[in-house]
Amino acid sequence: MDITVLRICLLSALFLCQCSVNCNRIDYPKFENADEAPYMYIVSERGECSYMIHTDMEVSGKTIKTNGILTNVENAFFVEGVNSNDAQVKLFDFSKKVGDAYFVDFNPGSSIETKVSVDDIIKKNDSSEVYLFRLTDSFSYQGHKSDLIFFVSAKRGIIGSYVSDFYNGQELVIDQRGDILLSDIDYRKKEFRIME
Repeated sequence: MDITVLRICLLSALFLCQCSVNCNRIDYPKFENADEAPYMYIVSERGECSYMIHTDMEVSGKTIKTNGILTNVENAFFVEGVNSNDAQVKLFDFSKKVGDAYFVDFNPGSSIETKVSVDDIIKKNDSSEVYLFRLTDSFSYQGHKSDLIFFVSAKRGIIGSYVSDFYNGQELVIDQRGDILLSDIDYRKKEFRIME
């Protein structure tokens, strides 16, 4: 009898361990004014490991201004609902290193993928890391495509963004939104511009 009870307890514990999700709560910044918020940002907490997001970017050749879902699991942020279908894609992958690139298909089955690369990883004083993810050709203005740079932390979520373009070999920082770590990054070789 005691062995049977022990087996049931062990099986129950094993089942509960397999069902638990490995995620940490995100202490995301609140943006009072949408015009100052990053091009993708967390709006509210939805449930365990899940958050409502607002997106304003170009995906698969279409401008997307919509709400979606961000899920924080497996050392990455997955997003869904940012395109016409509800496919969940791994967008911000914290296992990548500086210089790593991968492709995201927001519309599975299409031939259009978005290139995501890690431009930099900034180590903060509180031992957290902020990744600078570059989404190639994810912003369009007057027919010209530019990249979006997102500042993303596993602890704080999407904290900032800017439009990145190049002119005469110099990077242009356009329409900065949220926290782009002005005190942590040397921007002297970059030129700041505003959207006209």
